[in-house]
Amino acid sequence: MTEGLRSFRSLPARDRAGGRPGTHLLKERFRTVAGILFVVLACGVTAYADRTASAAADGLDRHPLYSKYEFRKNSRTIYFGSQPLAAPSGLIFEVMKHDAILRQDLKKRGYEIVFYPFFKGPDINYFFKRGEIDLATGGDMPCLVLAATSEVTIAGIIKLGDASIVTTNQYRQLSDLRGKRIGFPEGTTAQYGLLIALEAAGMKESDVQMVTMEVQDLPQALAARRIDAFSAWEPIPSLALAKDKNLVTINSFLNTSFIYFRSRLVREQPEVAEILMASYLRGLRWMKKSDRNLTTAARWNIKAAEQLQGRPFTPSPDIIKAITAHDILRHAAAPFIPEGEFRENGFMRRAFEFLLKKGKLPPSASWQQVLKSLDNSLMKKVLADPVKYHLDTFRYE
Repeated sequence: MTEGLRSFRSLPARDRAGGRPGTHLLKERFRTVAGILFVVLACGVTAYADRTASAAADGLDRHPLYSKYEFRKNSRTIYFGSQPLAAPSGLIFEVMKHDAILRQDLKKRGYEIVFYPFFKGPDINYFFKRGEIDLATGGDMPCLVLAATSEVTIAGIIKLGDASIVTTNQYRQLSDLRGKRIGFPEGTTAQYGLLIALEAAGMKESDVQMVTMEVQDLPQALAARRIDAFSAWEPIPSLALAKDKNLVTINSFLNTSFIYFRSRLVREQPEVAEILMASYLRGLRWMKKSDRNLTTAARWNIKAAEQLQGRPFTPSPDIIKAITAHDILRHAAAPFIPEGEFRENGFMRRAFEFLLKKGKLPPSASWQQVLKSLDNSLMKKVLADPVKYHLDTFRYE
């Protein structure tokens, strides 16, 4: 791995040697964290076993799940999109979904909120760009693409964690996978991290077989040897490593996620945006308050993930809790946008330039437009008046 790429971290010795973090390591990591912040967004829906199609020319309108979503064309309904198969951002979705105070505060002002789950960030952004999703969470690559090409308000960070490249223990480093099949979800942080890893190893995309898959299918595909490795965000790598002792992590890279609003909502309905932000921050406080609360949120998330993919989602609540505590606590109690990451030599600026070079952003993509999308003021306003926004009053149903 190269020095200049902050997106990569040294791996624990037992990962490199063929060990696996599994549940034990995650529990250790969970115990060492002084406090627990946890946020989840996941939504219970009818189970669908069909896999998400990529956004083709005709879009995702005929997707077996998304085609069932109704977007009423009125300004009194807020549509929230997130990913139950991502931790901890999936948990944020679920906690807010169960927030009775959120629904009460919106109802007093004549609004309602609808929660829709998605398989990955680009799917959410497809509907966001059409003006149908008002509030969402997404990883750095989908968020960058959206911010560089659309009007969006990035209002806070959801996670600062890791995604990983996982393979069998017969491979010791990425260069060993030359000519092999590597699975990844297209248009996501996992794809970005894989591209960075290949470049750091002195390899090109053409040196491996790039296989686009949905994130939930990657562990099974690796177990069945339909692919030789995969790149994914948490909890998919930890789930695979805990299940199969012959798997190893050969690369880890920075994986950030953000919460973002339709700018028009923030401009024209600021009070509603404040209520939504308050729910997000209240959820963090609630999950930090006790291990019992965190466990409840983790179980909500697991159930929602199972409903989304139409089959069991097997990580224990302890695994989800450990990932959440590790990733959320990196940005303390006030999850402001880390503006340093967007400076000239920051991670997000370098990610933008890399994606532009790789053709993953249109030539017209504007870094200035990305910077204009950053806005910590909404969170600051809510945090400044915890009584008004009920930040320490909890009622989850």
